[in-house]
Amino acid sequence: MGHELQVAIYIVAASIAVAGYLFWLLFGPIYRYLLRHHTVSFYYRKVNQVVLNHDFYLINQFENQIAGSETFHIDHIIVGDKFIYCIRDLYFDGTLKANPENESWIYYHRRKWVYIGNPLSKNALRAEHFALMANLPLDYIIPIVLINDDCYYSTFDQSKRGSYMVSLRNLNHFIEDMESRDVDPLNAAATSLLVADIAQLNQHGKK
Repeated sequence: MGHELQVAIYIVAASIAVAGYLFWLLFGPIYRYLLRHHTVSFYYRKVNQVVLNHDFYLINQFENQIAGSETFHIDHIIVGDKFIYCIRDLYFDGTLKANPENESWIYYHRRKWVYIGNPLSKNALRAEHFALMANLPLDYIIPIVLINDDCYYSTFDQSKRGSYMVSLRNLNHFIEDMESRDVDPLNAAATSLLVADIAQLNQHGKK
């Protein structure tokens, strides 16, 4: 092998190595930037993929109003075989001190501690409004706060609560686990009518 060929191979290999290192170094920050600025599209694609995987129903951007209350909004409603999932998309660029029993949580963001409302309680209230409006038992409703994968939060026992915090990467597994529970499935014929009713109730973009 000639000297010039060896040099060329070395340069190509070094270039590939440098490019790979830069990709590894920059992938995380770039991904977080895109996720932070395009949260809706990233979350929508993930939710939509889960729905397609299981042949479920999906209604996005559900909006309505309970009499005497403010308008409530649910980002995604997934109608599965056994449960109906009311999902709220949230992105946290920091750390959460989470406690489902507290009205406020501590959010460490940009070197500052701030208090935020308990997102689980807020989403559970939205799910209750939806259940009341759709005339559905709460036992069938699973409220989910969907968060970014790199959100750090203090762990807590979610098994005793009716509202769940789930990361993007775990959404499919979470729903599979819920759907595998030993409960009777929703009536298939009634489910298709229910989805049509929910779509009719949705006031998003109709005002």
